[in-house]
Amino acid sequence: MLPVKEMPFYIQFTSKLLMIFLLCVFIIYGSNVIIPLVFSILLSILLLPLANFLQHKARFSPVMANLTVVLLALFFIIGIIYFFSHQIAGFLQDIPSIRQHLESHYETLQHWIQQKFNISSGQQTVLIKSATQDVKDQGTQVIGETFFTITHTVFYVILIAIYSFLILFYRHLIRKFIFDLFKKAGDTEISAVLNESKGIVQKYMMGLIIEMGIVAILNTGILLVIGIKYAIFLGIFSAI
Repeated sequence: MLPVKEMPFYIQFTSKLLMIFLLCVFIIYGSNVIIPLVFSILLSILLLPLANFLQHKARFSPVMANLTVVLLALFFIIGIIYFFSHQIAGFLQDIPSIRQHLESHYETLQHWIQQKFNISSGQQTVLIKSATQDVKDQGTQVIGETFFTITHTVFYVILIAIYSFLILFYRHLIRKFIFDLFKKAGDTEISAVLNESKGIVQKYMMGLIIEMGIVAILNTGILLVIGIKYAIFLGIFSAI
């Protein structure tokens, strides 16, 4: 059998295309396993310093140290989800009050639209009923998609927690496997690449967390501005 470099160009090109195709098929059909695995690798690298601290400084057993950091990360994720769901629930509780205020100013707004845009009250009613009907028709579909998204997210979170624990627990075995796999490159070079990759991932994850915090703060500020504008809007129509 000829070495790969001595094979004709069309055979090398066909082999590379076949490998790319098989890789794409594997990624598409194995995404439910690959995506949690990738996130668990990133999370494990981020949690590695804390796991090492608990194991060597706090004298935790390897199982307890890894389990503790994974549970802390899991509680942190659940806390974020609870925070946003609590905010959404608070907004849903305010909907009846918002609806009551809007209904109290509906006639005034309808009269203003009729004067400014020459749209009669009957035409406005038809447009509102049409939009309401579209929302009702799509309501079942939206509820189904929301339920699927929630269950999918819970499934991913559970898989990421399990994968992260296993990666942290068997990290020394995985490191030994990488050294044996690329032993021709030399232990020093492999160790340098692993340390550099670990540092890059940790900095990336910390930057991502900081970015999420900044986005959350900006969203909160925007919602406050919208609430103030809404209050001013209601005050203007109350004065009309």
